[in-house]
Amino acid sequence: MKTEFDSPVLEMPVQEGRIIQAYFEDESGNKTEIAKPSQKVILIIETKYLTGKKANIDLSDSQFDYEYNGKILENDILNDFEITSDTMRIELKTVYGGKTGCRE
Repeated sequence: MKTEFDSPVLEMPVQEGRIIQAYFEDESGNKTEIAKPSQKVILIIETKYLTGKKANIDLSDSQFDYEYNGKILENDILNDFEITSDTMRIELKTVYGGKTGCRE
């Protein structure tokens, strides 16, 4: 007698999530490496197999602090950011912080 549990179980390999690339664009959609103070920039993050996961995105390798949704990011880290698609577009604003000693 055969039951529903007698059929073979297919194992799917677990795909390792990864970030393919990340870069900034200006408001016109051009890649940029040099931002200006009080500039709106878009952080583009291209991922694979990370949709539905959360990530801490560290932006501290910059001369600026960043504002996200009207709040300055503590230590330039976007904590527990939910990845909702393979390509994320995150709107940020550059602000001078303690790193440069300059003010707007």
